[in-house]
Amino acid sequence: MEDYNFHEVGIEDKDWIKARLAEDDGNSCERSFSTIFLYRKLYHVQVAEIAGCLVFRCMYKTMKENVPYWTYYFPIGAGDKRAALEIMLELCRQEGIPLHLEPILAQERELLLEWFPGRFLIESNRDCYDYLYSREKLASLKGKKMQKKRNHIARFKDDENWSYEPITRENLAETRFMARNWICSRAEKWNEDMENEFSVLEDAFVNYEAIGLKGGILRRHEDIVAFTMGEPLNSNTFLVHFEKAFPEVQGAYPMINQQFVQHATEGFEYINREDDMGDLGLRKAKLSYYPEILLKKYVAETADVVMADPVRDREAIHAMWEQCFGDSPEFIDFYMSKRMSELNMLVIYRDGRAVSMASFLPADIQTAIGNIEGYYVYAVATLPEYQGQGLSSRILQFAQQHWQKPLILSPAESDLRIFYAKRGFQPVYDKKFYALQPCREQEAADVALKPATAKEYKAIRDAKWQGPGYVAWLEEDIAYAMEHAAFQQGETLLVKCCHEGEGETPQHILMYTLDGETMRIVESTLNLSQLPKLLPLLARRAAELHPESRKVRSFEYRLPDGMVWLPERLKTTRLKRRGYFNLVLDQCSIVQLCRGGSPFGGTFAKQLEEKVFLWYHKICVRMYRCRIVQKAGSYRNLSRHRRKL
Repeated sequence: MEDYNFHEVGIEDKDWIKARLAEDDGNSCERSFSTIFLYRKLYHVQVAEIAGCLVFRCMYKTMKENVPYWTYYFPIGAGDKRAALEIMLELCRQEGIPLHLEPILAQERELLLEWFPGRFLIESNRDCYDYLYSREKLASLKGKKMQKKRNHIARFKDDENWSYEPITRENLAETRFMARNWICSRAEKWNEDMENEFSVLEDAFVNYEAIGLKGGILRRHEDIVAFTMGEPLNSNTFLVHFEKAFPEVQGAYPMINQQFVQHATEGFEYINREDDMGDLGLRKAKLSYYPEILLKKYVAETADVVMADPVRDREAIHAMWEQCFGDSPEFIDFYMSKRMSELNMLVIYRDGRAVSMASFLPADIQTAIGNIEGYYVYAVATLPEYQGQGLSSRILQFAQQHWQKPLILSPAESDLRIFYAKRGFQPVYDKKFYALQPCREQEAADVALKPATAKEYKAIRDAKWQGPGYVAWLEEDIAYAMEHAAFQQGETLLVKCCHEGEGETPQHILMYTLDGETMRIVESTLNLSQLPKLLPLLARRAAELHPESRKVRSFEYRLPDGMVWLPERLKTTRLKRRGYFNLVLDQCSIVQLCRGGSPFGGTFAKQLEEKVFLWYHKICVRMYRCRIVQKAGSYRNLSRHRRKL
């Protein structure tokens, strides 16, 4: 291929780089000549022109076999961006590395999906989201939300001996001296990231005029206590690069922020204050100004396993789901509209469409060493004509290597336990089934029931079961489980004994669904001895809410089994064998077709499984009553006692 003459970015490249950047008029902080120039040494930034586009590449943190490789920007400018990407793909192919693009914006993500379907794994990177604020709001700080900022500024102005002035050649050295004093004040908190930031700041002072920066300083009693620097980013956005103030001077940060916006950004609609780099303290500070736009950014890399797009892949995934699981189109549409996002389903493409899939939903596992972030694996499937190629295994393997986080799943069928065990999953949670017998009407519980919110439900749930082995769901997951129950003519309730005071917090939660003449208790903090007293009341409530439904004649409560895969770094973590795992998405309504050549599937398989559980439950109850349950130590003994009974 042609030598595209990648070279280090220099001050001599300023004019043509700024011209290409202006053609896109982007508002991302990385699309700035000053940003690129100031970080050129830290990340070894190189630039070239390809197919009429500006293409940057740098050595960031991307590694392959412990060797860093190039990270590319999405092509910039009015040239042929698709042709430029084709050339970049070929350059990386020759080097034996994937093409890694970072950062890319939402419109660039759409172009990748359109031009290269099934070739790029695209994920958002929250740590790199830019904070864009309305200039008018930052300048005036009007409104109740900004009251605290105005109070801090008022405290700064209590001492009237203060002034604001722009950074000029005359006060540049003094500002630089203040920056060094600021660093000395933070010596005990110093780290590598701060060292890198200071080296970039020093470069900004040296090249202040050459790269076209604008800045301002805040004085108190003639001493500089705060400064800031930035530059115009595009036609309607001003970019702030640096902002430093002595923390012991109350109000210095909001004061320099407001004064600079008022004096140096006239004519711009937005102020971009860059990202938070994943620093939670900085994130809190930036959010406290209530950004107008949180500019979403993505990372893309060529891969054989990619993220499904809820719009472009919807038809293919809908057809695969219906064919593999036998669910109704109504339920599939319900799930995809409520739960599927651009970041939670991995797929493999063949012949221009998604043919294998698996969802990965965030979930936390509580352990003795604290909460561990993981994923719940759901809806693993491959179209029948593509089975036998190891596609589902490839998706699981990719997820294990890519995220290096625990994976939790609930096998839909017993034969799948072997499949998952071969892929490193260990059984942790046991399946349980209870056929409930309601008490007589006159013995029904005297309770008050009212609908629960997701926040209330989660708080009571976490308080009840938290501990090693407990799988905790996010509030948004709880909200979906509640909608899922309502979709099945069920409810999610707070249960409170009538003798409790009005101001007291409800003690229990309960979620149920209806399936024909069967009421299923999905989850409840009530114990098995309390539930029977509540069942007649629930049956009446269900009849009133859904008069068209059949009368409830049976009640059951089942808990799913579960398997967990742990990455190597967590192999020594002990999970409680009897921890709590529930609210899995497929425990109520999703009927999966039997695999392995079984002639049974769909509704028949579901009814057969229920009958086996019910038969087993009845046998155990009768054995317990006959006080011979202790003798049934094996399957053979159990069978012998069953015949006797």
